[in-house]
Amino acid sequence: MSTSHEYKFNEQKPVDLVKEFYDFYSSNDIENFTNQRNYTSKSVQNFSLEKYSGEFNSKQKIHLLNRSLVGFANRHYSEVSNLNLDEIIDKLFESDNIGEPINNYYHQLTKEEYFNRYQNEDVNPGEPFINRPYNRNGELSEWNRKKAIRSFLNKSFYDQKTSIHWKLFLFLHNLLPTESFFNDVGHKATYQYIKLLFDHCFLSYKKLVYEITLDTTMLSYLNLGQSKKEAPDENYAREVQELFTVGKRPFSKFSEGDVREIARALVGWFPDYVGYSEEGFKKDALFSPENHDRGDKQFSSFYNNAKILGKSGEDGKKELEEVIDILFTPIENSLYIARRLYQYFVHPQVSLEVEEKIIKPLAKIYRESNYSLTEPLKVLLKSEHFYDNIYINSIIKSPLDHSISLLKEINFFDGILFGTSDDGNVKYSIYEFDNYFFSNDRFDKRIWNYELEFYFQQTLNLKLGMYPLSPPSVSGWPAYYQEPMFDLFWINPNTISERIKLSNYFIDGFRLAPQYAYIQINMVKYFQTFTNPLEIDDFIDELCMRFLGNGVNTEIKVRIKGKLINGIDENHWREETELIINLNPNQKINDLEVIEKYDSLKNRFFNALKEIVKTPEYQVH
Repeated sequence: MSTSHEYKFNEQKPVDLVKEFYDFYSSNDIENFTNQRNYTSKSVQNFSLEKYSGEFNSKQKIHLLNRSLVGFANRHYSEVSNLNLDEIIDKLFESDNIGEPINNYYHQLTKEEYFNRYQNEDVNPGEPFINRPYNRNGELSEWNRKKAIRSFLNKSFYDQKTSIHWKLFLFLHNLLPTESFFNDVGHKATYQYIKLLFDHCFLSYKKLVYEITLDTTMLSYLNLGQSKKEAPDENYAREVQELFTVGKRPFSKFSEGDVREIARALVGWFPDYVGYSEEGFKKDALFSPENHDRGDKQFSSFYNNAKILGKSGEDGKKELEEVIDILFTPIENSLYIARRLYQYFVHPQVSLEVEEKIIKPLAKIYRESNYSLTEPLKVLLKSEHFYDNIYINSIIKSPLDHSISLLKEINFFDGILFGTSDDGNVKYSIYEFDNYFFSNDRFDKRIWNYELEFYFQQTLNLKLGMYPLSPPSVSGWPAYYQEPMFDLFWINPNTISERIKLSNYFIDGFRLAPQYAYIQINMVKYFQTFTNPLEIDDFIDELCMRFLGNGVNTEIKVRIKGKLINGIDENHWREETELIINLNPNQKINDLEVIEKYDSLKNRFFNALKEIVKTPEYQVH
């Protein structure tokens, strides 16, 4: 059985957003962007971390949800609409769930083909595969399984509870990135990396840095697993300071000698590649005493002249714990982590006043809570400062937020219709037609999830510049760290066009692959989620709130109304809508007059959605 999409990932390079940005925009444009950013920073009115006590309505609640979730959708707002600030924060900081990837690739590789390739039985459709033993190392890098893991991650973002857990996962993935998709460490190690970050979101960041040092994907990515005592590799030793713990100059002043000493202290660790062929997925790193530098390691004054006494044999492992203790001693560690939290969840520009009045107090909370990320974050998300009006809709959505929010809002996996076509005329499952059957495996949602990964890879990674498990560098995505542009890197004429194309693709309905079903929004189910869809102005208000937040200007609403009405009067809208919302979404329509009205309303509604997703307001949160 051939795959539905024949392409070679390693021949396709992701877009370089930084280069595109500076290629597209003139020095005058960039100066204007910078001035606007400075204006935002200077316009902040409130620098208090005291609990917010102002008006707390849909505007503030949507702002909080936008910054706490991977894609905001109305189902999240519905869960918190009647809660106060304390109650919402408590809900957001409840743990989410992480499952396991399943065999959703069985349409690509049959059990017989799998056995012939790897001399090992595959799991059945829908069953998890991570913990299984493997006969060959090559099986660990099975391409369809890697795609199954990424489709599992996409579905996790889509299914997330009203919890900050997956947003924190992405924060850590950007802060501690590894290339775990296009490398050769295998799919077990890829899942182990995902689960490591997820499981430590609400735990000590210091403990996580210890664990990530020994993670198979990190040992491979930054060469620590290949380091030799005769010439210790300094790659990880540099990045663990610059990017993971204390930051770069001018804030931190570690020396080149500190880099060398950390490299010496950590040499000897390497991944247990062989162990991955056994049962289970979590494999601890191995240690080679013979490859460990047993000499003393002396650090600079930046680390209070700390010294690690050289150790031999298995005791050499203990030097990693001492390195971590040393890295977390300077005040710069707490300031750096507090600053990165602030830039990710509030605003990328950090003024001197923010540094003094917000970052430093958050750093103290982080330090005194055993390096917890959640404790300072709870204070920040409850603060007067966070709800300063200037910060609402002040950050450009990442490509992932942009796409997941639309999929969630239109209930892509839950309310979807599917259709077939023998002659180019698509017949959807809401209609009752003879000779059209909607029950075969082409309509298996597990397969849709797997095939959707192709479009995410092609658009989010290659054209829009962000896809999990494929960071552009060890620094993560430039939009989260590279000043002065930061999130402005997400936007240029090309990426705007691609965002609109992908959104329209989801709205219109599309075919995942030539041999599979067409899929489209179930408008009956979607309209039934609105409070008062019969009154068009009320419907537009709620539609705008879901997609654009509050405070949408009148001009946008007029344009949306024009698309929805398109020549009919409001009484006709009411009649059509009443007909639609009273249909049984699980029962097929066999009345041609009803089908005609459904199609007419659907076409106008889809045009209204397309009007919304191309607005500047939809690009920010």
